[in-house]
Amino acid sequence: MTRVIQWHLDKAGVERVTELSFKNEEKLVDDLRGVLKEQECAQTTKRQEAMQQLPESRHDPPRGRSRQLSLT
Repeated sequence: MTRVIQWHLDKAGVERVTELSFKNEEKLVDDLRGVLKEQECAQTTKRQEAMQQLPESRHDPPRGRSRQLSLT
């Protein structure tokens, strides 16, 4: 049997710890791949939402020169 301790922050920022036990290591690997895929999807969604918040002109920087932003 394989045990995995999962630590993460929930949506409210509260620390959560979960202990998972697996009799089958292949199932463990499949489950971990599923978790990684969910996290990738969540990050992609957050990026897309952030891009929608930007003014249209900031989506594509001008070609031929790099854009610099000043934080003033």
